[in-house]
Amino acid sequence: MRALRFAAVATLLCVSASAFADDPNEVQAKARFTEGETALRLGHYLDAIEAFEDSYRLSNKVEILYNIGLAYRRAYSVDGRPEYLRRALDIYRTFFKLARSPAEKRAAQEVITELSPQIRAIDDQERLARLRAQSTGPLAPAIRLYSEGHAPEAVQTLEALLHRGRNPPSMVADIYRLEGEMANDAQAPQVAEDAFRKLLSLDPDFQLPANATPAARASLEHAKTLFTGQSAVAVSHVVPPPATPDQPLSLSVGVDNDPMSLVARISVWYRHQGARRFSSVSRVGGGDLVIPGLDLPGGDQGYRVEYFVTALDRWGNVISSIGSVQAPLSFPVLSTEEVQRIADAQRPWYKRPWPWILISVGAVAVGGATYYAATRGGPPTSDWGVIQTLNR
Repeated sequence: MRALRFAAVATLLCVSASAFADDPNEVQAKARFTEGETALRLGHYLDAIEAFEDSYRLSNKVEILYNIGLAYRRAYSVDGRPEYLRRALDIYRTFFKLARSPAEKRAAQEVITELSPQIRAIDDQERLARLRAQSTGPLAPAIRLYSEGHAPEAVQTLEALLHRGRNPPSMVADIYRLEGEMANDAQAPQVAEDAFRKLLSLDPDFQLPANATPAARASLEHAKTLFTGQSAVAVSHVVPPPATPDQPLSLSVGVDNDPMSLVARISVWYRHQGARRFSSVSRVGGGDLVIPGLDLPGGDQGYRVEYFVTALDRWGNVISSIGSVQAPLSFPVLSTEEVQRIADAQRPWYKRPWPWILISVGAVAVGGATYYAATRGGPPTSDWGVIQTLNR
């Protein structure tokens, strides 16, 4: 299977050597894909991810997503970071959505089916660890109030924690879970049902623990009935092209599904690779977010910018994310030399200086050989190719 999928993508990138010769975009895409294959074989999985992402960014060939997912899976097998495995699953789901052939869709579905229970097990382990830490964590005051018989005050404490904002997705899910369990004892069944519906929009497969009260179970089942036919919050992101230095870069982020209207804002957090702090840009709802050109300065050397995307509720809690601080995405910023090469490659032939010199050679006999010798190499080709992705 591995050889087959490499062959499939390599074939797409190598259909015709002559076709690539005139298209610097695909020449570089093929080169980056080959570098990704080499890095994958050598076990340099993060380098492979960068190379495959660059190849996909330059060629827009959907099949490369499969290889990106594979590299993330291999990175997880070495580092054990759940973010890598979750990212792999997101990429395979995207590949399944965009794939056009039944064989590609089957291959993606096989991996999705394999990864989903692994991630579910990781989520369960993390949830158990959070439950064990609740005696001292942010949820401890609400749990203590509830255990002392003060259910209404416990629910209010959970609401205050939610309204404080800046909670990660796992904490938001825990707040809604506890609120759903406690609100029935606070004589607020509608609050319980609402909390469970919001929880299901984050985790459609959620199940209460065995010691949950009958009232809580009834509220959850009713919430599931109302949630039937709906799916979890889903946020998508279009991979940006290589950035032109000193120019703004637009990143497109969509909110594909939000059954409980939880997502209020989208933020993109970014930094130069190796820097400590992230800057951010935000907007209401999905759409294009623009990184200012001042944050993408030019230079003699190109560089990479790391970034991740968060979907926030109206209080600033993170509902969903693509990438993370620990496992960010990245895009390249071109060097000034690369920008000039691209400009030369895109310039119409009649506006380039070298064809006119060659034409002059035919018109002026004296000194013609000297001019020809100086220009016979033609214009330089681009390392990155044109900024726009190719139309299929």
